[in-house]
This record gives sequence, structure tokens and C-alpha cells, in this order.
Amino acid sequence: MEIFQVAAIVILAATIALTLRQQRPEMALLLTLATGVLIFFMLLPALRAAVEATRSVADQVTGLSTIAFAVLRMLGIAYISEYGAQLCRDAGERALAGKMEMGGRVLILAMATPFISAILQAALALLGNGS
Repeated sequence: MEIFQVAAIVILAATIALTLRQQRPEMALLLTLATGVLIFFMLLPALRAAVEATRSVADQVTGLSTIAFAVLRMLGIAYISEYGAQLCRDAGERALAGKMEMGGRVLILAMATPFISAILQAALALLGNGS
């Protein structure tokens, strides 16, 4: 199972980083960043499989494919912005982490706006027809 491999790598890297931090803090930071990138690439096949499974189900329903693709893109933006923010925090750059998270939120809002608009228009149409 991948989670055991991820956990083992994280525990090992954390132990080494803790030891390195006392003598060479810059090396500890590089180890932390490299470990984060390694874990991301280790989990990429599982993420790809989840996206493909969702896409194959969405393709079977007319119109759902577009919505599912948009939702998957929004999830991707959320994961990547969170991941980038955590890397910034690891590097001691809290301000940059906040900017990364804000950028992700803005991109998600921009992608969600057409869906929010369509939902509001449908709700207004229902309210207008009910009067």
C-alpha cells in the first residue's frame, strides 16, 4: 500500500531533517522540499487513476462530462495550491503561503462562477414561475 511507503518516507525524512536542522538548516529545508516533491510524484498515479475513473463515468451521462471535468480541475487547483502553500510554510515563508492559497481560491471562484450563475438563474426561474 502506498500509504505505508509515504509514511515511511515522511518519518525517515522528518528524522533526518530534525538532525540536520541543528547543524545545516538549509540542508534540512532542501530535504523537506525534496521529500514533498517525491511524495507528490509517488501519489500521481493514484490521482491519475481517480481522474480517469471519474471521467469514464461522466462520459456515460450527457452533459455531466463538462461538469465533472470542471470539478476535477477545481479539486486539482485546491490540492496544488494547498501543497504549494505547505511547501512555502516549510521554507518559513508564511506570507507566500497565504498568497498561494489566495491564488487558488481566486482561480476556483473564477471557474465556479458560471455554475453559480446557472444555479441562481434556475432558482430565479423557479421562483418566478411559482408566483
